Amino acid sequence: KIMPTSSLQEERDGAIRYFGKPISIEVRDTPVRDVISLISEQSGANIIISDDVQGAITIKLRQVPWDQALAIIMKTRGLGYIRQGAVLRIAPIRQLQAEADEARKILEAQDATLPLTVRVIPVSFASVTELTAQVRNTLQAPSTSGGPASRGKVEADARSSSLIVTDTEDN
Repeated sequence: KIMPTSSLQEERDGAIRYFGKPISIEVRDTPVRDVISLISEQSGANIIISDDVQGAITIKLRQVPWDQALAIIMKTRGLGYIRQGAVLRIAPIRQLQAEADEARKILEAQDATLPLTVRVIPVSFASVTELTAQVRNTLQAPSTSGGPASRGKVEADARSSSLIVTDTEDN
């Protein structure tokens, strides 16, 4: 539950709950990396800090959950985090966004190389031309990863009352 993923709407509404042990911190013009390390020491959290995290911060917090203190510091300095198991990796938001975009591009490239499979689906008690439009909408909807639409296509064979679907095996 500590350092959950949150949406901007939750942050704006103040709906985020913090569960960390309360800590007190008072520093003046201290490097952000040192403050985050201090929070890591007091909380027992596993934290990796990117080399791009720089700058100084002045804060005075009394009995604040450590995860809330960390979230405030990150927001103040334009930082974000990725939780990987029991480890928090802290980096500038722009760096995390670039990594996410790169990962999405790699997944899209992998999807584009998957072989296409052809399936002939016999249809009874329905019009294949009406079903074609419904199946086409499903095949061409954007993927769940937010990437481009599927490479799939569907054709109606009225003579045999069947649908001919061409797409990747998963779809």
